[in-house]
Amino acid sequence: MEPTPDRQVEDIAIRHANFNPNEVSFVFNKYSDEDKEKIYKSLLEDFKRLFFQTEPPINKSILYQKAHLVSCLGYNYCIILDNDFKNFVIWYLKKLKRPQLINLPSDIFLKSLATSWEIFIEAITITYNVTEYMKSFHPGFNKIEHFDIFAVLLFRNIIFQDGSVHKCFQARLSELKQVTIRDNKQVTADRLLIESISKMCYALKMDDCYKLRVKPLFLKLTTEYFQLLRENYLLIYHDYNYFINANAKIVEEMDRIESKLDTDSINEIRDIITTELVLKNINAIMESCSVDYMLKNDQYENLKHLYNILCSVDGGLKVMFDSMRPYFCEFGTSIVLTNEGLPNDLTCIQGLLNLKGKFDYLMNNVFNKNKLFYDIVGNEFSVFLKLNSLIPTYLCQFIDEKLRKGKYMFFKNHTPADLFKVAFLAKRLQDKSLFEDLYESSLAMRLLDNVNVNVRMENTVIRIFKRVYADPCDNSLFVSRIQRMCKDKFLSSNFIKRKYYEHGLVDKVIWGIMRPFVLNVDVLSAVYCRVVSPQPMCKVPSFAMNAFKHFNELYSRYETKKNLTLLPQYGTAELEVTCYSQLGAIKRSYDEENSKTKIERGERKIKVVVSTYEMFVLDLFNSNDFLTGETILKETMIPEDSLLVSLGKLVNGHKLLIKRPICTEIKLSDTFYVREDL
Repeated sequence: MEPTPDRQVEDIAIRHANFNPNEVSFVFNKYSDEDKEKIYKSLLEDFKRLFFQTEPPINKSILYQKAHLVSCLGYNYCIILDNDFKNFVIWYLKKLKRPQLINLPSDIFLKSLATSWEIFIEAITITYNVTEYMKSFHPGFNKIEHFDIFAVLLFRNIIFQDGSVHKCFQARLSELKQVTIRDNKQVTADRLLIESISKMCYALKMDDCYKLRVKPLFLKLTTEYFQLLRENYLLIYHDYNYFINANAKIVEEMDRIESKLDTDSINEIRDIITTELVLKNINAIMESCSVDYMLKNDQYENLKHLYNILCSVDGGLKVMFDSMRPYFCEFGTSIVLTNEGLPNDLTCIQGLLNLKGKFDYLMNNVFNKNKLFYDIVGNEFSVFLKLNSLIPTYLCQFIDEKLRKGKYMFFKNHTPADLFKVAFLAKRLQDKSLFEDLYESSLAMRLLDNVNVNVRMENTVIRIFKRVYADPCDNSLFVSRIQRMCKDKFLSSNFIKRKYYEHGLVDKVIWGIMRPFVLNVDVLSAVYCRVVSPQPMCKVPSFAMNAFKHFNELYSRYETKKNLTLLPQYGTAELEVTCYSQLGAIKRSYDEENSKTKIERGERKIKVVVSTYEMFVLDLFNSNDFLTGETILKETMIPEDSLLVSLGKLVNGHKLLIKRPICTEIKLSDTFYVREDL
């Protein structure tokens, strides 16, 4: 009994990786030509069953094994299979499907046409893959014109462009266009039908028919369908869940039509879906989404998900960011109005920095550095910063305090990130001129204070202001001024300092002239350092005035068009203080003689750094044992407020003086003495 073709498939296992027709041809020598014909016809019959959708369904693994066998039969049988299959496709379309479609009732014509196309293209796809598999065994088989594209052309020419079929097609489309009222079920069914027809027209390259007749109807039905779906979603889903399900539906629809329609149609359908499901109700839905609650509870993942959904909706992000404005405005208002009116409130600034930190996190990690968020929500800072008129002062005090604490303190506990935040807040101030004047004044004080100034830190602040505070399209006059002030301090002053040092070296080495002290002078331009206005000149001691005159003479040699003005209210002096202590002398006398006590005035020297005003006050005690505040004011002519501050530091800070009566408050009526027990 001869084995059947199916049995032969099971008996002969040929692996594609080891396949060589020359090595396995002997297996088929025992079969006659009639048996070989049965083998290839078995594969052909399976191809035909794909078109008729007969039961049981075709097992694809068996299909590929039969294709393997046909390849083993030889190249001629592959040619015969190809020709017979083409003839079958022509017969199937011309003698079977076309008469069936022409004789169908009009109400089921379009559905039957779409179904016929789906069955046809599915069968063609499977047979194409199988024949591609067979082609890999025979290089010559590449010369055969396969029937994938050919079959699609046959369907278009035999079925779709047939006069009777096309007439029925247009008539049924016209009937669907005339329908004005559809229930939910009918809208869904008609839309899916026209979607299938659209995919068929796109695959058949029927562009004119699709664009003029099918596409308008498809877009209309898509709009109606998603209008009904929107109403259904509004009843079922609320707040954030609405956007999640709407986005899932959008993704599902786009995946179904992706690569099956032209790009313009896909974009138009996407616009319709997003408009109907999201945009038309976005304001009402955003109100119920509790964006404020998400911000308060740091639900950044939900915010990011919502952002990704609304990115594809025209105008969606603007509505989302607008809904965040009240949160930032209310939170910022509560910060700036807390303890309003205090002269120095770093707690307020720290709260603003924390709020700006949250803004930065949303900007960089949630909203992908979206400029619209920066503009809309960032402008809310301007709204609440103007509610407290002391905010410019607070910002300047914050920067000044951190810079004066030194490099280690600033860059460890308050990183440059805080500087960017402060510059951002300063940019949002309504009264920028006040902030600029205050900052220039504090900068001038730091530049004139050799102890608490650092060139690296000051330049860091300038670079940040240039990047954040200044308008990128315009050079900021404020940034230019503070940059020039630092240049005067750290660059321009170095030249005259070097010349003064060289001049003093010549006097010492050649002329033998020794100066009583080392003078270190900073020269700042009054043009850029406008806030440094000279106070009424106090009475400068002769040794200090002589040093200034000597420096002024040297400066005039190099800067003939500039005049120097002494500012004694700034600057510092390192003094060597000689103290005479009876207590120390008594102890030393007792240790040496060990028998009697002899009172002597001991001498001890200490170094101390004081301000220029404090130096003037201490100079008076070189010739006086005690002085009243009024006498010191008269002798030095230092402004009263500045004198009281200087006396307070000498008494309570440096502890070089003592006063009578003993109390914390400093008055001009007090009497001051040099402290002997230093």
